[in-house]
Amino acid sequence: MPPTQHREVRQRRGASARPMADVMTLAERAPAAREATPLIAMLDDDSAEVRDAVAGSLNQLGVNRDVMVSALNHRDWQVRSEAAEVLTKFGDKQAVEPLMIAMRDENPTVRQNSAKALGSLKDKRAFDSLVIALRDQTVEVRIEAATSLGRLGDPRGVEPLLAMVRDRDPALSSAAAKALTHINTGSSDLVNTLLPSFSSNDWRTRAHAAEVIGSTNNARAVQPLIQLLDDKHGVVRYYATRGLVRLGVLAVPELVGALRSSDKDKRYGASQALREIGSVAVDPLIEIVNDPMSTSRGDAAIVLGHIGEPCAIPALIKALNDTRPEVKQYVAQGLGLLGYPAVRPLVNALTRQAEETAVLEQQKKGLLGRIGQKMTSPVAGVSGTLKGALTGGLKGFLAEAAVDNRAYMAYALGNISDPRAAKALIDVLGDNGNTLPVRMAAADALGNIKSPESASALSAGYTDPSNELALHCAMALGHIGDLGVPALTAHLRDSDPRSRLLAVEGLSGSTSQDSIAPLIQGLSDSDAAIRAQAAASLAEFSDDRVLDPLLAATHDKTNMVRRAALISSAKLGDRRVFEPLVSALKDPNPEVRMAAVQGMGELGDKRAVAALQHIVDEELDDEIRNLAVKVLLTLK
Repeated sequence: MPPTQHREVRQRRGASARPMADVMTLAERAPAAREATPLIAMLDDDSAEVRDAVAGSLNQLGVNRDVMVSALNHRDWQVRSEAAEVLTKFGDKQAVEPLMIAMRDENPTVRQNSAKALGSLKDKRAFDSLVIALRDQTVEVRIEAATSLGRLGDPRGVEPLLAMVRDRDPALSSAAAKALTHINTGSSDLVNTLLPSFSSNDWRTRAHAAEVIGSTNNARAVQPLIQLLDDKHGVVRYYATRGLVRLGVLAVPELVGALRSSDKDKRYGASQALREIGSVAVDPLIEIVNDPMSTSRGDAAIVLGHIGEPCAIPALIKALNDTRPEVKQYVAQGLGLLGYPAVRPLVNALTRQAEETAVLEQQKKGLLGRIGQKMTSPVAGVSGTLKGALTGGLKGFLAEAAVDNRAYMAYALGNISDPRAAKALIDVLGDNGNTLPVRMAAADALGNIKSPESASALSAGYTDPSNELALHCAMALGHIGDLGVPALTAHLRDSDPRSRLLAVEGLSGSTSQDSIAPLIQGLSDSDAAIRAQAAASLAEFSDDRVLDPLLAATHDKTNMVRRAALISSAKLGDRRVFEPLVSALKDPNPEVRMAAVQGMGELGDKRAVAALQHIVDEELDDEIRNLAVKVLLTLK
């Protein structure tokens, strides 16, 4: 125990440093007490050489096992307690029998420290003494005895500890449960004993049963724990998950099955357990990912991403062909979680699909051209079923040609943020023949890859005639920070208000402090929508430069600007905002008054109570009055 902890223990006991000095007196070396304490704390060092050196130094100071054993008989209980604690550090099994005698000491603290010392020594001769201590009158002694029985690891301790698990005192039952997890046993008897506890009305009993049964290494423990994954109490679900993790490979088949559950808690617990179990769960998870009809395909993809085995990458890329958008999203997330190993396969797939899509487009045009020509074959005169079959075949071909997973591949690459993906993503963004979702996903991904090439490509995309794509490029420029902010700032000088608004929206997504000055500049724009967006964006920056321009904007001639400026300035939390908010409560525009009430809630200043009470009493607008009541409740 470190010196500071020694001092804390003595302070709790209302004692001074006298006990150690008394122990030292036994060796006629009282002045050495201060030198001994830090050395004692080093007796449990991981290095055997350090422990031997420390023991030698302590022996020179007169502190050794014999001295401590003698101190167990000292007249002062604090000295006896200190001696038991020090013997814990020495790790000398010759101290076991004296400590067993000390377990019958009249003082509970001595018994507690002796139980702890016996647990540290891990000598099975102490078993009977510790079992007897489970019935001690002092709770702390019983807890320490249970903990030490766990450290002994003797299977004979299962029965008495199980009895304590059923104790009504949660501290005792918890200590016994934790001790049982340290006793390795696959005993079916233990499983049989615990099973009734899984249906107990007491959540603590269910939690402790889950905690213990997971340590049995018995396959019969799996199904009861699976059933607890959807328990109504979170602590029970936690211990059920931990138990399944401890069972490891034994639990994998049932956990994979639980991924198909309709209960979200059960699916979540199964996912968490499989993630921690790791590599042994990969093959069955890949089987799920390879099944296009599986309802748990997306969940399995996420788990594989967390496990991080590269062997899952081909199956995940293939699973992007799933027809369900939500599954594609999960699969892309799984690929993103795999990180570096997934970059090259994703880039290859992205490039290959771009080429395949171009070929399919040409084939589609050729087929449509041939269909449009006059048919001279016997088929030209057909009708009914055969004609329907031809039409159906054409629709199937067009549907197949429309499958394009590059947006999800780009999403995955954006999550990984590896510069090696930049070129492929830039090509996708710059190809006007690609669909908007694919190009927007490429822009988003480039926003996570901070390179001059990304900034250049996004700047080009900023001028695209599609508002959606231009917005994605603007936001991505904001994300790449210092490389993108200059381009956005330059667009604030454009004559086109659309371009200036995009620049402000892009700057709002930036974390760079360089964005503050151009956003303040945006507060003076001739377009009210741009001024309002700039005011709303400045709330994200905690900087001394922001407040005064925002306060000035609360007097803007346009309602939407005043509203945005009031809320943003309140979010900054400066008390100087209070008076403008009070003044805005009298604004003729109800939306501005609403913003003032909302701002008072954001500010959290109790001076607002009187003004808000006036709104409750006098305001004619029900929505504003109701909001004022809610804010008053939070302030009071």
